[in-house]
Amino acid sequence: MPGLAHTMRRLLIFFLFVGPVIGVSFGQATPKRVRAELITVDHGLPQGLIWSILPGSQGFLWFATKDGLARYDGYEYRVFRNIPGDTTSLAGNHITALLEDSLGFLWIGTEQDGLHRYDPRTGRFARIKRDPRLGQLAGIVSIESDTHGDLWVLEYSGGLCVVPNGVAAGPLPALGAAADHYPKLELNALRSIRATLNGDLWLLERDELSVWARTSDGLVERLRWKVPWPWVEFEHPPGLLHHASAGHMLLVWEKRVIVFDERSVEVVDTLELPGLQFRGSELVIDAQDRLWGEGLDKNWFRMDLRTGTTEVIKPELEGGHALPGTGFLAWIMDRTGVVWAGTSGYGLVKYRSSTERFQTFRFQDSPIQHSAIVATDLEGRQLLVHEELMALNATEGVLKSIALSMRWTHAAWSRVGGCVPGIHRDAIGWAVVRSMNAMDCTFSTRVRKSY
Repeated sequence: MPGLAHTMRRLLIFFLFVGPVIGVSFGQATPKRVRAELITVDHGLPQGLIWSILPGSQGFLWFATKDGLARYDGYEYRVFRNIPGDTTSLAGNHITALLEDSLGFLWIGTEQDGLHRYDPRTGRFARIKRDPRLGQLAGIVSIESDTHGDLWVLEYSGGLCVVPNGVAAGPLPALGAAADHYPKLELNALRSIRATLNGDLWLLERDELSVWARTSDGLVERLRWKVPWPWVEFEHPPGLLHHASAGHMLLVWEKRVIVFDERSVEVVDTLELPGLQFRGSELVIDAQDRLWGEGLDKNWFRMDLRTGTTEVIKPELEGGHALPGTGFLAWIMDRTGVVWAGTSGYGLVKYRSSTERFQTFRFQDSPIQHSAIVATDLEGRQLLVHEELMALNATEGVLKSIALSMRWTHAAWSRVGGCVPGIHRDAIGWAVVRSMNAMDCTFSTRVRKSY
């Protein structure tokens, strides 16, 4: 079975090189412990091996698993599989690659059952015909669409295929060899492909990187760059990662990163990563220009691409338990700031990065038992509701009481109608405080204090 052989070989490459380095620490860096969740088949996933994750334009998250295509709507998972006798279903269940094109169609690559297109309007899958000249069916590694409407497919054999004008609503042409449509692309040892918004096609071979621009005469080569590292068969496959907001293309190879300027196609920087990367093109860059990836000792790293500083993050499950095993094959950050990492058999790791905005303050003999924030100024100082009015200096971690200027009974409070919490430009503001026996309100429009 070629499909099984492809999968086992890809995982063997991973464990041969990641396994021996587990247990090596990140120098003197102290990992930042964060709470994460492990999503498994018990939560609705069809299988624990996740090859690819795609955030769709309609708000769904799509997961390519070894036993079906999973769609998550924020509440539950729906699984799409082959339905015997139904040609509008998937031809096979081992999903390996995903892409959403500019028209909203979802493209699905499989391990041994070819390429599909899913129409979200009809809920049907179209099985893309394959040019007989392509020979034996190979597993699909990745899918890209360019600005001219071509759909590019990288097969596990290293071959590059294309669906000409595939990004269209009409009948679909067959998947054919790229060289049959673009004779200059005589390539058969590709490792990664990327298409950029300016229309260029970036192709990474075993020992060379080439960039191709679209002209009226077809594709013209802009760059051919010799990779400075020797090719080893059982090595972490290199990958290309597009940093679109910065106009950069990143070549990730093991722990090394070469940064290219997208317009000039020149090298502008080099980076060193804390850990080996199995599929370099599956890392993620968030909205703050931070590169997320797998480190060592079951840790993650987060590198600020603007400053070069790196944080070490240690995801922990409920009860402080470490993640089971390692091996992250796919990464994305959704629109709410949640990081999703697909593993090599344990399911999904889900981390809500927005929780880092919260800070816990612990005070010895603290009077606070039940409180609420009623206002915050520009410096982050907060007014807290308790049995008395208190101010928290979040920067210094200092908690102080504030004397109230007036006292109101419950009856008086009901007549007044309440105070509105807020910050006035010349004052601390209006604050409301509830005690066991009375409701207090302070009008501090003339108060200027430093807490």
